[in-house]
Amino acid sequence: MTAPNLVNVAEIIGVTDTTQPTNSASFYSVFSDSTVPTDYVYKVNTVLVSNVTNSNILVKLRTGSAYLAYDISIPAGSSLALVGKDTPIYVEEGNDLEISCDTAQGCWAITSYEKLKD
Repeated sequence: MTAPNLVNVAEIIGVTDTTQPTNSASFYSVFSDSTVPTDYVYKVNTVLVSNVTNSNILVKLRTGSAYLAYDISIPAGSSLALVGKDTPIYVEEGNDLEISCDTAQGCWAITSYEKLKD
């Protein structure tokens, strides 16, 4: 199915999820559903990444094979908004938004998004 018509949305559910990549060699979904279910599109308003280690970390954010951020440096004890409400992105059904940190358990990602259903 194609993305829902945003003019006639039947359901909008606001969600905030947290993710902590536990392995530096893998990507982790920032959605609790892992992928966007059929008949939905997710409007991602915020992806905030916090560095919880004592060293600089590098962060990658991607959807499919396209990188939204690649090796972004976040200093120790800092946070960075990779996606903001003024520049939202839509993730369609069957797709995912994933994050990776170069240090296992080195960062937390907080994602705020809306589940839109046709």
